[in-house]
Amino acid sequence: MVIQVSMETKCKSVGIEKEPDRHKAGLRLLEQFESELAQRVTLHNLDLNDKPDITDTTVVFTNNLCFTQELQMTLLDLFGGLKRGTKIICTKSFFGQ
Repeated sequence: MVIQVSMETKCKSVGIEKEPDRHKAGLRLLEQFESELAQRVTLHNLDLNDKPDITDTTVVFTNNLCFTQELQMTLLDLFGGLKRGTKIICTKSFFGQ
C-alpha cells in the first residue's frame, strides 16, 4: 500500500509491518522500482505494541480488520499523539458501527 501511494502521489511513505515475511516481500518489491521511489518509501519490521514514533505523520492507513481489541487500543493511544488535522483511514471502525 505505501509503495503504491508514494508512486501515485510522490509523497514520502512509511510502512510498519509486524510479520517478517510480509516485510521482506515489501522490501523485495521496493527493490524493483527506481531509486527515486526507494528514497521516498521506508519500510519497518516493527510491532505496533512497541509504540513506534509516528508523530510526524499526516495520513495514517491501517488495515486493522483482524486486530485484537488490545491492539486497537494501542493504536488509539498512538493516534492520540498525532498532530491536529492528521487523517486516519482504517478498514474497521474503532467505535463499532
